[in-house]
Amino acid sequence: YTGIGGGQETDIDFSRRYDDLLSGEAFSKKATKTFAASGNAELLLGLTLVVGSSALFGLAYNALGQIALLTTPGAKPGLDGTEGLLIQALAGLLSFAGFFFLRQGRTEALRKMDREFRFLGLEYERLDGTGIGGRMLDLQDRRVMAIFGQGEELEAALRKAAAYCRRWETSGILVVAVAPSLPKDLAGRWLALARAPEDWCGCRDELAAVSGGGDGGGAVGQGCSWIMFGKTGRVRGTSVGDSFDEVIGFIGVEDDLSLRPKRAPGVGEGSDDVAEVTRRILAAHDTFYEALIAGDAAKMRPLWATAAVGGAAAAPDPLIKQRVPWESVLSEKAAVLDVVDVDVVFTRPDLTEAAVTSIEVCAGSPGFLNEGGPGGKGTLLATKRFRLVDGWWLLDSHQTIPYCRNTLATQSLRCNCNGCILLKPK
Repeated sequence: YTGIGGGQETDIDFSRRYDDLLSGEAFSKKATKTFAASGNAELLLGLTLVVGSSALFGLAYNALGQIALLTTPGAKPGLDGTEGLLIQALAGLLSFAGFFFLRQGRTEALRKMDREFRFLGLEYERLDGTGIGGRMLDLQDRRVMAIFGQGEELEAALRKAAAYCRRWETSGILVVAVAPSLPKDLAGRWLALARAPEDWCGCRDELAAVSGGGDGGGAVGQGCSWIMFGKTGRVRGTSVGDSFDEVIGFIGVEDDLSLRPKRAPGVGEGSDDVAEVTRRILAAHDTFYEALIAGDAAKMRPLWATAAVGGAAAAPDPLIKQRVPWESVLSEKAAVLDVVDVDVVFTRPDLTEAAVTSIEVCAGSPGFLNEGGPGGKGTLLATKRFRLVDGWWLLDSHQTIPYCRNTLATQSLRCNCNGCILLKPK
């Protein structure tokens, strides 16, 4: 990535670098052109340089005038007064300070843009059965989330991401797994595999170095990390962990999701064993909403896997004191108008765990940080984790986050058998 040379830069040649006189470094043309089009920084740089140079010229003129007074009898150079000299000195000092601060900010921004755009030349292979490959540059109509990690940690993160396969498509996001290979059952239109993953990791580490992020957050023992790229190739977010519903809620959606049918296409249809198990999960899912909408705590309680039956509550719940118990949550009926686009994804190959995502439809009036949903209706992305316990499909968790056009996701609801808590996404 260090080549510098003449000639015309092609779309493919993101490694070619050109000298930048202001910074003394070298950047791609795409980085410098994007920066120039993003604001007035270069105009301000020129303005501060002109003002500073003018002040310096004025001070130099007065200094030469003083020399002329001392050395040339009868000279009248027309010198400025003390007040004028102070103003010129202050203007020069502030202008040159502003110039150097703006120059440093420009250099840092160009470094980050340059490292971001290096990803555009990297390649991927789709895992939708077609084996079609391409470069990130070719994905002008989609965003890309690259997930970095190793071994079982990466596989576990991707299985959690698989629960949102339909939602990645809805939000126009392609997930790229940066790994040498993946299990065969991890596939779909939403997923791709990075070609030459070492190049992806190298670009990630270079980006992290100029962004103050150390080694990129995806080193061994630190879990998985991800980078979200927008349609322009710029980075929209980076993080560690697998709270993928928050990522999807942050990106948002353009469609009116309240108009979708009750079930996602093909879910629970057919006569094979998978379809039968799916219908049992859907029955438990529907019972949950019957209890939620009716405010029926007695009907809600048996739906949860508790510590007694090996559910999620068997592990310590650090937020238990902050959670609102289900009896209090259900003291008022939930304002859920409808539940649509229900999708079921098995998160274990042995069909003993499953994730159900759906769209909750509620009133969507305008408010702070949102313009209101289309048609006066808002939508939430709901995620439920089910576990097969003694022949029964029981809930381990339920969570929702705003997922609607014209709405910014600023908080999420997290529930388990102990109750619910409202959190702000990190």
